Amino acid sequence: MAQAVAGYLGAVGITVNLKPYETNVLINDIIPSGKTGEMWQNQWGGWTFDYDNTAYAMYYTKQRWNPFDDDPKLNALLHTQRNTWDQVARKATLQEIARYVANQALEMPLYSLDTVYGVNKRAKNLGLPGDGRLRFVDATVE
Repeated sequence: MAQAVAGYLGAVGITVNLKPYETNVLINDIIPSGKTGEMWQNQWGGWTFDYDNTAYAMYYTKQRWNPFDDDPKLNALLHTQRNTWDQVARKATLQEIARYVANQALEMPLYSLDTVYGVNKRAKNLGLPGDGRLRFVDATVE
């Protein structure tokens, strides 16, 4: 994916230098210490099914995934939604955050993977989650 994006950017005159890292190095050293450069590729999933899980960690100042940016307006929006109990109002604030992030081009979502499962009839009590994180707590094989 990174090579494809680099090719597209190169076609419009933007030079891209790709620096591949092992996942553990990227997420534990490069990103948190602000050494990514202007653009970096990663995949992200909202395993809590709540946009706050992604938005706060990626956009609030000095969070693990945002060691370099300080946006007072975005910080205020993120703080507001975290302190709003009214779910309709919170949803409206989260939608405003998503629009703001898109307008500022803080991320560039390129694709979303579908989760496809193949399950043998012998598997019992296997919950197939939408977040792709299999939990085998009650699963058995007959």
